[in-house]
Amino acid sequence: MRISRVIAHQSLRIVDAVSVSVQRAARTQRAESSALYLHVIVVGFAKRGPMRVSITVLYCSFCATAAWSQSGPAVGAEPSRMEAFANRQNVHTTWSNEIARWENNGTRLVVTALVLEEGDHTVGNVRGVKIDLSSGKVKDQLYLDEQATERTRSALEEIADAVGLSRGSVRPGPNGCVGAKEFWALYEWPWNKYHELNADFCGDASNSALVLYGRGKDESFRFPGQNPTNLARILASAINLLKEH
Repeated sequence: MRISRVIAHQSLRIVDAVSVSVQRAARTQRAESSALYLHVIVVGFAKRGPMRVSITVLYCSFCATAAWSQSGPAVGAEPSRMEAFANRQNVHTTWSNEIARWENNGTRLVVTALVLEEGDHTVGNVRGVKIDLSSGKVKDQLYLDEQATERTRSALEEIADAVGLSRGSVRPGPNGCVGAKEFWALYEWPWNKYHELNADFCGDASNSALVLYGRGKDESFRFPGQNPTNLARILASAINLLKEH
């Protein structure tokens, strides 16, 4: 029993040490096999002991890679529905309102609620949020329609609950990151293919940050001192304003 407890404790330390790699790895198809690989390590140590782990890990990592080779479009390879609509030649903005702006050491987030309309009126208004991210010369612009905005808000609340923000001052472990299932392509969500917003909450109690990135993109934008609850509230405000237009 003592040995089992020691092994279990060591497995938890492994999770804490590699969590940031797992979260960031999950941005690409290839990385999902890495996420599953590390997850199986924990299960193996906690339930089966180290002698069974290597076999299980190799098998599951292989299965994950094989599964991805048969999957559909690459993660984030297509514009979101609202982005595709916004890029049409005769679409214009009928209403917009900047909801929030964050700036930290040259890294910027601008959230704008807006209503788009096609010039010939063959398609109804499209409501949603435009998110502009920039850091130096690196920029990304994302469009979330109302459904995607609500899904992202809910995912941010999921992260906040996972790290205990709603219950006090609990934070991710040292150098760790926490994400939401809605952002993990391994689940094969129908929205995986869209260029939309993903988020991680990273760091520890003394140095935490909200890390934002476009799905399928390598570039990330770090906002120290911010947390998922703050952004969730911003998106909730945008949703309420959009209902009035």
